[in-house]
Amino acid sequence: MWLSALEYAEELGIADPHLLYYTLESLAEVLWLNQKYQLAAPICVRLLVAYVQRSSVDHLDVGWMAHNLALIYHQWGKPIDAERFYKVAIQVLGLRLGTRNDRFIALLESYTKLLSDNNRARDARLIRSYVEQRMPGRWTRSGTWEAFDKHLSTYQTIATPAFERVLPTLETAQSVA
Repeated sequence: MWLSALEYAEELGIADPHLLYYTLESLAEVLWLNQKYQLAAPICVRLLVAYVQRSSVDHLDVGWMAHNLALIYHQWGKPIDAERFYKVAIQVLGLRLGTRNDRFIALLESYTKLLSDNNRARDARLIRSYVEQRMPGRWTRSGTWEAFDKHLSTYQTIATPAFERVLPTLETAQSVA
């Protein structure tokens, strides 16, 4: 059915690009749901290029299509391509939706799964910690306890926290308890 709709939409061509884009996205979704990743991916790449050409690289549609491509390549078992599109989607959707948006959080969780599936547990933990910090109304654990690792060289101190402003409050809280 979607292939017939695509034939019709392509006949209209430039006269109705929305119909063409809608049809292509719907066809790609059906192919993805049926695990026909090798057919869905080129359609999504075509859409991504069209969205960038018609709008900008940071348009919301570009972010969603990059996310769709990341999902396709992730489930297809192509982690390098999946990660490339996850990173684009994270940049665009984080900018456009905000980092506390539920769909952005779901995107990060999918990316975390890709990292975990590809023996990058440390990277996955760092992103999972980031996600947990953005979930409203939840207690936040660091979950990594890397502050105790004296050999960890990837973190650099930017500035010394001003604990002197917090300490009097902590002393008061202890005396009340």
